[in-house]
Amino acid sequence: MTEAEIIRTLLQGGPVAILAYLIFWTYRHDRKSSEDHLRTDRIFMEDRLTKIIESDQRAQEHHTEVLTEIVTILRSMNGVR
Repeated sequence: MTEAEIIRTLLQGGPVAILAYLIFWTYRHDRKSSEDHLRTDRIFMEDRLTKIIESDQRAQEHHTEVLTEIVTILRSMNGVR
């Protein structure tokens, strides 16, 4: 159905059809806007979570290295190898 046919059909339906179309169009526009906003928020949260996980992974690797060095130093100080 072309745009001209839709307009012609709405005009034939009278004010109720026009009002129904306006309500539908407003709902559709609001719904699409909400979905776009949720999608943007989800992308932001995923990126933020990825950065947090990467940072935590680096911290755990660093802590493991430090603990290994501490254990090595303590063993050499106690004479145990």
